[in-house]
Amino acid sequence: MNFIWGILFPLPDVFVFTNLFSRIIKNKKIENYFINRLADLFNSTLSDSYVISKIDSIKSIL
Repeated sequence: MNFIWGILFPLPDVFVFTNLFSRIIKNKKIENYFINRLADLFNSTLSDSYVISKIDSIKSIL
């Protein structure tokens, strides 16, 4: 199955990245940075009002 999946969809192995992420996030300094950065994104670029305004501007172009 993995051989066929790799031929049809040549994507990187997700488990490699999951394993890498779980190893990196064990470092408290990196974990804190990641959590704070994600919170910053949720409060700015990924906020409801910002995303809706971007969708509306794209919709008006189309």
